[in-house]
Amino acid sequence: MVGMADNFRCDDPAYAKVEKTETGTVVFANGTTIRLCKADKVTPAERINLSRQYVSSRTGILEIPRTARRVDFDSNDRRLYAAIAAQFLKDHPEGHAWNADHPEWKRVAAIIENDVREIFARLAADPRLSVSARQVEETFVSGLAAQLTPSDLRELFYYYSRRPGAQFAKVQARLFNELASGLAAMKEQLTAGRRPVQRTIRPDAGELRELLGLFDEVVKIHLAMLDPGPRKDRSGIQAIPVMVAAIVEAQFADLNAIWKKLPKEDRSAILAWRNSPLGRKERTAIFESAKAIRAVLDANAEVSRLSGALAKYEEKWLTLIREAQE
Repeated sequence: MVGMADNFRCDDPAYAKVEKTETGTVVFANGTTIRLCKADKVTPAERINLSRQYVSSRTGILEIPRTARRVDFDSNDRRLYAAIAAQFLKDHPEGHAWNADHPEWKRVAAIIENDVREIFARLAADPRLSVSARQVEETFVSGLAAQLTPSDLRELFYYYSRRPGAQFAKVQARLFNELASGLAAMKEQLTAGRRPVQRTIRPDAGELRELLGLFDEVVKIHLAMLDPGPRKDRSGIQAIPVMVAAIVEAQFADLNAIWKKLPKEDRSAILAWRNSPLGRKERTAIFESAKAIRAVLDANAEVSRLSGALAKYEEKWLTLIREAQE
C-alpha cells in the first residue's frame, strides 16, 4: 500500500459524492477484493479539455448540434435548393398552362436553383454563422463537461478511440448522414406533391428495433434543441421520432447493410456498451447538453435571413415565369 495514502475504497459511503478515478484492486489471501479510488483533482480548464477530447473521438456527434437547425446554409445541398425552386414555381401558377409539363419549366427552374445556390453560398460565408457554430460547439462541450465526471470522460474517450468504439463512431456517422439524405429526399417528394415510396416488404421487427436504437443520439439532440418550451406548440418535436422511424424503415436495407459491415462480435459488444450504465449516462448527458444550445442558436434569425434573401429574387423569378409563357 506504499504510495497509496490518498486512495480510498471506491464504495466507501464517505466518498459517495466525490468524483473519483479507480486506481486498482487489492486482492487478499482469502480471495476477497476491494477496489481503490482516488479523488479526481482536475481544474475546470482540464475538465473542458477532457470533454473536447471525448467529442472529437465521436465522429459525427458534434456535427449534429451544428446542423440540427431549421435552416442549414449548405451551398452543396442540391436537393434543398431544387426543392425551393420547385416550391416557388408550384406556388406561382402564372397562367393555366404553367406547370411541370411546360417546355420552359425546367429552364426557369434551373435558373432559380442556381440563384438559390448563390444565396446559400453568401449566407454560409456570413461571419455570424461561424461565430454561431463556435458558440454551439463550446456550449455543447461545456454542457458535457458539467454532466459527466472526469473519469466518465476519460473512459468514453478511451472507448471511442479503440475497437470497437472507434469503428462504431465511424459507422454511426455514416448512418446519420444516410438519415439526413433520406430526410432531404422525403422533403423533396412532399414538396413535389409525391407520396414517399412505400416498401412492400417489412423488415424484421427485432432488427429494425436494434437499428433504430443506433439513432438515439440524433433523436435526443433534435428533441432537446427544437423544444419550444412549456405551454407552446410541441407537435413539431413530437413528430421527430416518428419521422426518424419512418425513414429508417424505408431505408432499412441500406442502413442495415452499413451496420452489418461490422463483425457480429463487434456489434454485440457495441450494443452491450450502449446498454451499460455509462452508455446510458452518456446519451442522457448528450440530451441535457443539447438543451443549452437553444440559448445560443437563434434558428428564427437564420430563417429570417434566408427569407429576406429569397424575397429579393422573387420579382426576378416571377418575370422569368411570365416571359416563358409569352
